[in-house]
Amino acid sequence: KEQDLLILQYSHHYLFLILRVMKFTNNDEIHTLLNKLIDDGTGNLPQFTDGVPLLNAKTAKHQYRINAVHHVANTMDKPPYNDPITTVVIRKFKESHLGINDLIRGGACTEQMGRLLMLLGRAELKLFCVGPTGSGKTTLLRIIASTVPKNKRMILIQNPTEISFFEKDEQGRNTRNVVHWEVVQSADTDKNTSASMANLISNSLRATPEVILIGEAREPEEFEQIQRAMRTGHKTLGTFHAEDARDALGRFASEISSGSGSNYFESLRMVSDSIDIIISQFKFENGERKIMEITEILGTDKDGEPIISTLFKYNFTGKMTKDEKGRVKVLGEFKRENPMSEKLKNSLYKVGIPQEEIAEFCLPVENK
Repeated sequence: KEQDLLILQYSHHYLFLILRVMKFTNNDEIHTLLNKLIDDGTGNLPQFTDGVPLLNAKTAKHQYRINAVHHVANTMDKPPYNDPITTVVIRKFKESHLGINDLIRGGACTEQMGRLLMLLGRAELKLFCVGPTGSGKTTLLRIIASTVPKNKRMILIQNPTEISFFEKDEQGRNTRNVVHWEVVQSADTDKNTSASMANLISNSLRATPEVILIGEAREPEEFEQIQRAMRTGHKTLGTFHAEDARDALGRFASEISSGSGSNYFESLRMVSDSIDIIISQFKFENGERKIMEITEILGTDKDGEPIISTLFKYNFTGKMTKDEKGRVKVLGEFKRENPMSEKLKNSLYKVGIPQEEIAEFCLPVENK
């Protein structure tokens, strides 16, 4: 697995940690533990009080993600329960990174799909990985981004940092032209100067990037700035939560229209004209992750509806089995659905990928 999800749920003064149970006598002990985890020795610990009940931080040593909600925001803190509960979630990521061959061996995609994904990363495309939490979006985005030519000026903007590239030669020099930016939770009340995700994306346009990678978009203003970046011709890679390609376009348009007050259908048209590829993923109950679809977006039709062409899709058979632990395994098969468009072929040609490398994705699909 590309990540271990470690959930620390403080409930009735117990902290459940994988197979080990640790007991705390009160919330103060939980808060003391949090401070120890995030204390980097500078004395600049973020506030976590009843007045500032949300904590987003990282462990000082390994940079694991920590999210905590103060007991004041928990309903169990109120009558008739009067039992304060602080919730803590730690996401621990392995230091080693998976490659496309690992996804193939794990059944997340086929070898043919893997070859296509490695080509897409080299082209000048606007590409997004979507899916629910834990479906493998960030892992796949990193794999795709790793194929970006090393001389390309790439800016990574994340909250928090999960993807990083520190490739050096024998002399210790950076071999990739990359800059890493991370959102800073600042007390600065000036929304125009704080290091928010939206401001960092906007500022990146002044830093002459050739590739902009956004770790995950969450807020309306972030989607609006991403749309600006795409419309100005920047190669853009990123992730956000959505079910599939159509749902992703709808969410993107909704976020833009809600943030800017623009017309939803006009926003949908702009987004559909900007995004080239959407890859949707899913994590099943037994822990398996699948790339459910690799989809081309070809603009909109005369009615303003997105034109979607699915290149590969995971099709369910309707059959189930159970593994040795009794977990349900959903059966299905990967299938190539449509040949790539002329637009996509030309995008690949532009970066020096010859016709013979993409021929298998251009053939008509039989028995559709």
